[in-house]
Amino acid sequence: MNKKAIIFDADGVLFVPTLKFGKYLESIGITTEDTKEFFQNEFSNCIKGKSCTKTELAKYISSWGYEKNIDEFIATWHDTEKEIEPKVQQLILSLKNNYKVVLATNQEELRKNYIKKDPLIINMFDHMFFSCDIGSIKPEKEFYSFITSNLGLNASDIIFFDDTPKHVKAAIDYGWSAHIYENPSKTKEILEKLL
Repeated sequence: MNKKAIIFDADGVLFVPTLKFGKYLESIGITTEDTKEFFQNEFSNCIKGKSCTKTELAKYISSWGYEKNIDEFIATWHDTEKEIEPKVQQLILSLKNNYKVVLATNQEELRKNYIKKDPLIINMFDHMFFSCDIGSIKPEKEFYSFITSNLGLNASDIIFFDDTPKHVKAAIDYGWSAHIYENPSKTKEILEKLL
């Protein structure tokens, strides 16, 4: 098959889902019930680039009982959710000589900037697309069409891996060859059949 680009999600694919930040919050008495309102409401605008995460978080963290400042909250969040899956990294680097290798992820501005400063990640990808820049998120059709257009490709040229079923389904509906990410070895098997 004549595929030209392979796209990977970030959290749960490139980054190991350690849940360390959630565990850290629980250790200081902040529960998922406490943070649910922010993540179910304001955060969706942040990852679409319509709101500033720092501004929106500032409305909440004191009521959660967080005693440090907001910059420390954000720094801890980023630092605890950055562990790269080494076998995925190895796989990506092995593809770079023959294909466009792309990161496509739902992220807000601050974490986007954090990710883009990592030299390992810079070296891994030919292109990086973030929902906060696009103005739409997976699974919205506009997310996939923006990336396809900006890569200068047809939808049928693209292979995509994501760990969220609704994101994969939307990509398939758009015309990408999209697959649920399970683990690095399964991803490699799928690629060997497709390339």
